[in-house]
Amino acid sequence: MSASTPVGAPGPRPLLTAQALRFAYGDSTALTGVDLELAAGEAVVLVGRNGAGKSTLMRCLARWVHPSAGSIRLVGGAAGERDARRRVVLVPDTPPFWEDLTAWEHLAFVARAHRLREWQPRARALLRRFDLADHGDALTTGFSRGMRQKLALTMALLVEPPVLLLDEPFGPLDPESARVLWQVLDAYRIEGHGVLIASHQTPPGRPDRYLVLHAGRIVAGGPPDELALALGARSSAAEDLLRAALGHDG
Repeated sequence: MSASTPVGAPGPRPLLTAQALRFAYGDSTALTGVDLELAAGEAVVLVGRNGAGKSTLMRCLARWVHPSAGSIRLVGGAAGERDARRRVVLVPDTPPFWEDLTAWEHLAFVARAHRLREWQPRARALLRRFDLADHGDALTTGFSRGMRQKLALTMALLVEPPVLLLDEPFGPLDPESARVLWQVLDAYRIEGHGVLIASHQTPPGRPDRYLVLHAGRIVAGGPPDELALALGARSSAAEDLLRAALGHDG
């Protein structure tokens, strides 16, 4: 790990800025001063080993938990809880569902909660994109883990938040579904949204930047090729970047 490793400047219009974030579970420190920016039109992948603090950081950014120190700001000012829930949406690694509701009823609930108008065409299009169109009237109790993940993604994208946070979204998906998800996210960022993905694996497409989280702090970051060159990594794949950043690249 090198203090001179470039962090990779984001685009000119940050949607989300975190400064000196700290978080602890009792006496166990999970985040030790994280600085992070996500710009409009960016897809950024956060990589790190198990226990590095990726999920904790995502939950802090979404205001699901309160950092013990530091600040989080969104475009337009500081992020209060109500404001954050409208403008930042997190899909956790194990999304929860109401088991007595159908897939379509989940979408209707989200639309009502966010006061969405004329949401049905977009909902149907997203269900088709994720190959769930034939399962709209089915209860989620019969859904596989991959289907549940795709429904959670559909619910989040229906809201169209400026900032979309995804915690390990590719793990439950088959290769084709992962490829489709990346295409959807790529189009989403092109529309001017920001996407931050926590993942321990290389995504099916190239992000604008990688950020490497280790022991609760970001130790390296930048565009894939630039970061690989700076770290002396074997390639710009997430696994090689992480190995090089942590000094394990032989």
